[in-house]
Amino acid sequence: MKNKKIFRFTMYIMGFVVLALGIISNTKSGLGVTPIISIPYVFSLVFKLNFGDAGLVKNIFDIGCVATTLLIGLLSSGHIVGVNIGTFAAMICVGRVIAIYDKFLLIKTNELSGIGDTTATEIAKVRKAS
Repeated sequence: MKNKKIFRFTMYIMGFVVLALGIISNTKSGLGVTPIISIPYVFSLVFKLNFGDAGLVKNIFDIGCVATTLLIGLLSSGHIVGVNIGTFAAMICVGRVIAIYDKFLLIKTNELSGIGDTTATEIAKVRKAS
């Protein structure tokens, strides 16, 4: 029983890491973004943030979505519906995985692919200045 829970937890973590990497890949393609990241992505473009900083915006956006879900569930059925501990873990961790990726791998990814809204050199300059 305990091994089954550890396996499920491991699979869950792997799932939202893959989700975060998919969001990054989707965004870096420059062909449009999925609805799950559209608001944080536009926020990063409007305010000229790199996408890792938009990971924090994603966290804030997700908090609003979960709060709305909790409110709708409580108002319509009188109890919490569809939100569990995994919802809160994913809400926090997906944005953080995006930020970690951006901090450690974005420059190399941009150098290798040649795609992205900011060149690796510009990102390096911004990081050195801050």
